[in-house]
Amino acid sequence: MSDRGYRRPRPLSPLREHLRDTFWFAPTMGFVCVFVLWLVATELDDAIVTLLQREEAYDELGELIAFSQDAKTIVTTISSAMMTFIGVVFSISLVAVQMASGQLTPRVVRIFVRSRISKLTLTVFLATFLFSLLVLSSYESESDPRRVVSVPLATTAVQCLDRIVQFLAAVAHLPLGAVHHRDRDGRVRLVQDGPEWDDLVDLAFEEIRWCVAGSPQVSRRLMAGLDDLLLIVPEDRKKSLVRHRALLVQTVERTVPVAADREFALLPDRQGIG
Repeated sequence: MSDRGYRRPRPLSPLREHLRDTFWFAPTMGFVCVFVLWLVATELDDAIVTLLQREEAYDELGELIAFSQDAKTIVTTISSAMMTFIGVVFSISLVAVQMASGQLTPRVVRIFVRSRISKLTLTVFLATFLFSLLVLSSYESESDPRRVVSVPLATTAVQCLDRIVQFLAAVAHLPLGAVHHRDRDGRVRLVQDGPEWDDLVDLAFEEIRWCVAGSPQVSRRLMAGLDDLLLIVPEDRKKSLVRHRALLVQTVERTVPVAADREFALLPDRQGIG
């Protein structure tokens, strides 16, 4: 017999040979792809919902929620059916392979393990099951299109600022700091630590100031609150308020590129945008 035209197959590298003999490498890679797909889909879903809420398109958002609720039933059915299908199919397959290896040759097991069709089938089934579970875990219980994500942060921040400014105005002229408890003879028996005025101001405005980026409603209400407090507090307590006002201006100037928008965001307004 002539050897003309015969090409000897190249031997596989040890890594490729090991991967061919490993049955769970392909399903593991399928799990990774499913997680990536789920993260991308979740980010896209959040972006769509946020856009519809910003545009106040509550009718379209309601239709989207109704569609997702209908899809939830389908996903639940797929999840339960897929797990049952995987168990039945591969149990029968393993029994058939075991019987064939006993009656014919043990090489049947190696053929089954190295089969690309077997690995691809298991990967698709398991990936479908995992993706359906991830989708079900991401469903929210809220069905009101006006509250599907959360209460708007800007509105919440403005309401908080109303109470914060009232509180600081009430304690503006009160003694703060450490409290000395004395006995009947006037001797100090207990010193109880308490917040200073600067501590209260930092606690009141530091975190909320981070919400002003892209939210003129919060920055306008915060500016109005600082200006109102500067009119009523004693001179020795104005320093921290002035500092927070300057930080607010710097934050808006850094995050708002358009001059007209910066001017609008720094205009004091007790109602936010009234």
